Amino acid sequence: MKKHEIFPTPVWQIDGAPQRLVDELYKGAYDCRDNVESNSLSNVGGYQSPNLSYKDFHPQGIEYLNKILGDIFEDFRVQSWWYNINSKGDSNNPHTHTASDYALVWYLTDNEEKLVLLNPIQRLLRKDQTAVPNTNKGDVLIFPADIVHYVLPNDKEDDRICISMNISIRDKYS
Repeated sequence: MKKHEIFPTPVWQIDGAPQRLVDELYKGAYDCRDNVESNSLSNVGGYQSPNLSYKDFHPQGIEYLNKILGDIFEDFRVQSWWYNINSKGDSNNPHTHTASDYALVWYLTDNEEKLVLLNPIQRLLRKDQTAVPNTNKGDVLIFPADIVHYVLPNDKEDDRICISMNISIRDKYS
């Protein structure tokens, strides 16, 4: 008997963005929360900004992410981005990022292992299989947008903050 792992799910983790940049984005999250009304999509409590245009993102952040994304994808486009701020008890319901190819999460605080990714074939396996990436402040995580994922409640007194993005790629054959 042979077992073949032929369709692995790619997940990229890029460790440690420049601290100064992370600090500026962290401040931007609170500035946005203080001036822009919260969206209500997957969040349970907490703050989720509306979708924002990549051209309006932090210039050094664009440079940093374009380098990362360019190393992974031949041709990509950041469709939108938004801030998430989860205070104690706040979480995000299971969801996917429809009409996107990849989801990107940039952690502005430690994740505390709260992001849960569900195995896309777990129905076939007839058992729950999850992955809980261990990411820290400054890390970037990129995964297929159709992977069901959710965020467990924040059990700390400090806010948990990240930036999320929807990424599309152009197939080299299209």
